Amino acid sequence: MYYAEQALLGALLSEPQRLTNLTGSGPDAFSTPARAEVSVGIRALSAPDPVTRT
Repeated sequence: MYYAEQALLGALLSEPQRLTNLTGSGPDAFSTPARAEVSVGIRALSAPDPVTRT
C-alpha cells in the first residue's frame, strides 16, 4: 500500500488535471496523516490548462 500511495500522489503532482477522473481517493484513503494532507493540498490547487502546459 505504501508504494501505491506514493505513486498516486506523485502522478497527481505531475498531472493534477487527472484528479477529475479519480474517485474514492479522498484524504481518508491514505495511511498516514502526512499523505492525507498532501492529497488535500493537491486538490486545493487548480490544475494547469493542459494545452498551455510546457
